[in-house]
Amino acid sequence: MSTRRDKQIDVNRAAEAESTDVKEAQEVQEQQAVTLIYVGPNLKTLQKYSVFQNGLPAYVDEHIEKCPAIRGLLVPVDQLAAAEQAAKEIGSKEAILSQTISDYAGSEQ
Repeated sequence: MSTRRDKQIDVNRAAEAESTDVKEAQEVQEQQAVTLIYVGPNLKTLQKYSVFQNGLPAYVDEHIEKCPAIRGLLVPVDQLAAAEQAAKEIGSKEAILSQTISDYAGSEQ
């Protein structure tokens, strides 16, 4: 037999879960609202400096599934200059990601 306290806890948990779902939906919307630019090496269907608004198309998601490093070189447009500079620095995260993508591009035949 459930008590009034148990029912209140269940109501609180449901409210917390709903609040979490709303927050996650807002985060996804915010991510989609950001315009991204790809600063990695050219691939067959993904060219350097491709710009994406309102999320990523399916073909980009397919590339990311095969080579997760691609996500690291999809940057907000306002970070383009910094990402390009970092990619030139030997051993930087961006340079390593770029090399990983280049290796993937070679195997993309």
